[in-house]
Amino acid sequence: MKLFKLIFLIALGLISLDQVVPAIAAGTIEISPVKFEINLEAGERQERAVTIANYLGHPIIVKVVVKDFVGSDNVAESAWLVEASTSPYSLRDNISIKAADRQFALDQGERKSVPFSIQLASSTPAGGRYASILFVIQSSATGTINIATRIGALVFARISGQVLTQGVVKEFDLKSLKKGEPPAFEILFVNDGEMYLNPYGYISLENWRGREVDFISIDPWFVLPGSARLQEVKAAKPLAPGWHRATLKLNRGYEDKIDTLSVLFFVWSWWFGSVIIVLLVVLWWFFNQYFLWRKK
Repeated sequence: MKLFKLIFLIALGLISLDQVVPAIAAGTIEISPVKFEINLEAGERQERAVTIANYLGHPIIVKVVVKDFVGSDNVAESAWLVEASTSPYSLRDNISIKAADRQFALDQGERKSVPFSIQLASSTPAGGRYASILFVIQSSATGTINIATRIGALVFARISGQVLTQGVVKEFDLKSLKKGEPPAFEILFVNDGEMYLNPYGYISLENWRGREVDFISIDPWFVLPGSARLQEVKAAKPLAPGWHRATLKLNRGYEDKIDTLSVLFFVWSWWFGSVIIVLLVVLWWFFNQYFLWRKK
């Protein structure tokens, strides 16, 4: 199961090749761009290209394939590649790559642009269609282990027309708060519409006096229809002891709708705790002496 997840992350370009295959990874494989967002009309045809560059230190053989991907049931994972075009959001059969560009060799330092076209039928309904342009990499260097892996670019096609666009932040909470480390937060976003979304926003951190002490920018991340994504974000620096409020403002990625949620938490330290204990003891002694005086 762990191996499958690793291969999937490589396929979506979330893990670089040199992190996974040290047998052939003297450098890296570069894919550009790693994500396409394309607006189309039903019946329209568009041309795009993705570039692959070999910096592994030796020649490689590259095979290009197209796979669909769908939303994952696991909130910690972005999506799943699927072999058959059974998804209602399938784009695989609408993408064409010339035979000459489906397999080729790349020397060290060489790059190649791989053109592809997207052709929609005139009857294509409005909504989103998704696929991945995958590069199956195989070493061709003499004396190296013949290992194949995959890395690629994601294609998000938006077919214009009336479609249900709907999503919301379900949870916002503090994930971890360790001594001497910046706090980490979790955002659970659910897409229960029919179009992929790119939510984005920020988290503002304020101390007990209402002064902003940190600002965390949240870059857009994709959430496929009918799925949920758990996004983790971390502050830039540790916080001083005391009460703090984290306020999330997340744009859902459509119609400028923004969800605002807050969480209150306390940063503890030994010296701060000691001061609180001393103050409580002093207050207890004061009130005790006061009531004793009233009884006389």
